[in-house]
Amino acid sequence: METGNNLAQSILLRVLPDDLQARLDGTLVVGNVAQRQLRMRPVWSGQGFPADVKRALSTAEPDDGAITVVVARKMSDGAKKYLIDHHVAWADASGYADIAVPDWFYLARLRPANVIAAQPREFKWSPSIAIVGEYILSRRLEIPQLREGVWDTVDRVGSISEATNISYGQVAKTLSALDSEGYTAKVGPERGPNSSREIKDRGRLLSDWAGSYSRAGRRGRQAELHVPWRDPFESTDLIERTLRSDRWAVSGWAAADAIAPFTTSLPDLLVYVPDSDFDTSLEAVKSDPNVTPVERGGRIRFCSAESFAFQFVKRINGRPVVSPIRVYADLVRLAGRGAEAADHLREVAIGF
Repeated sequence: METGNNLAQSILLRVLPDDLQARLDGTLVVGNVAQRQLRMRPVWSGQGFPADVKRALSTAEPDDGAITVVVARKMSDGAKKYLIDHHVAWADASGYADIAVPDWFYLARLRPANVIAAQPREFKWSPSIAIVGEYILSRRLEIPQLREGVWDTVDRVGSISEATNISYGQVAKTLSALDSEGYTAKVGPERGPNSSREIKDRGRLLSDWAGSYSRAGRRGRQAELHVPWRDPFESTDLIERTLRSDRWAVSGWAAADAIAPFTTSLPDLLVYVPDSDFDTSLEAVKSDPNVTPVERGGRIRFCSAESFAFQFVKRINGRPVVSPIRVYADLVRLAGRGAEAADHLREVAIGF
């Protein structure tokens, strides 16, 4: 299956109209427009988040008379806005595209119902790989003073196994899979006390993990709860009062507001409790007379999470908040304004 810029070429070829007679010319895609040759250099940007397209453009080859076309699996609204504002052409695997050369050529596919684009090869994010990926990324943010330095070391297999409750053998297999995708790599001796592993492409790892997380069904158990107020901070007080425990944390809008404020309107409260505490914690919250279980649309979303997620909880403005990595993925899953808040959080609090 195709990957990287080969995939970008394939997607761009399928998006362009047949009458351009588009074809490959080395690393370029060329086509015929009004007896002139249109030369395009497709650049792969993975999931198509704003951080991905910025990273892709920063590594794009110098202009050689070809226009740069940023290509992604599915271009996010934030990425589209960034590219349009910077007058950069783009296309994605859904068949959408915006490619322009002033006073000569313009292609806009905003409703590409009849375009069959190449299907990107998907790395299989099994539950164990998703958990280890989140753990590695969360650890990367755990020591703030090293965010801008060179600290990209991945914990040893035994440490990850103990933290995530995944067997030693499965963690080793998972890390090998991440190595094979270029997310991580072994450094130093193959074995022994001096052997180690490091993150090689943390931005791509975050984007690909978050993209998979947002498309997959929510892991664990969940319940929707209605309360007669809209203020999520009042709901946070309710959770604190009824649980009487440190074994919970917020994510989503309320967590983003604590870490990197983006909007004054917070639609709901997302609360995590450990898997093992879900039933007793839910019953405790439901015992409050203001709380009513509902099928959907609750102002409190009550969810279970793996125990390792609570290793990264920090209190911010009095609220226990999960790792910015989990908050980012939960916002990406919401799309729309949630995705915009995710972009802001990534830029301000994550940095890659």
